[in-house]
Amino acid sequence: MNQTPMTIILLNDASTFPTPDTQFIRIINLFDPIVQHEGGQMITPMGTMKFDLCIGQGDAIMIFIFDGIPIALAAVVWEEFVSDETWEALLEGHTESLPSGETPHPQLAKESPTSLPWLGISFFSEFFADAKSENLREAVTVIWGMAMAILRSKSLAVARN
Repeated sequence: MNQTPMTIILLNDASTFPTPDTQFIRIINLFDPIVQHEGGQMITPMGTMKFDLCIGQGDAIMIFIFDGIPIALAAVVWEEFVSDETWEALLEGHTESLPSGETPHPQLAKESPTSLPWLGISFFSEFFADAKSENLREAVTVIWGMAMAILRSKSLAVARN
């Protein structure tokens, strides 16, 4: 499978994140059954990860829960006609997850990313504040893997029709 270039934005600090190394591309296969059922869970050495997905015509919203604690809300968009609406919904979810009195990074008020596909990730504050850089990188890799599995399932569906 060719790696789809994808813009990855962390809403917590309005930064872009590099696409995970191609050595991680094999994890995409792990997510195929979860994508097919729009959710599920997997037992890992670190604990139980639960995934809730809502896959639309040009986007997907994803919630990631680790050992019963929500850690991230994410969206992957591959069609322009839903990009702005999905960005606004993701930003709203991110804002609601912030501790009382905190506001989103000012740079997030701009329009949605222009290059498709894009992946927006909002880590819940407790996870983001406590995560070491390697844990954050691993979490982004898992979320990217799920997004790539969704993109692959959509491209396979189009190819079959």
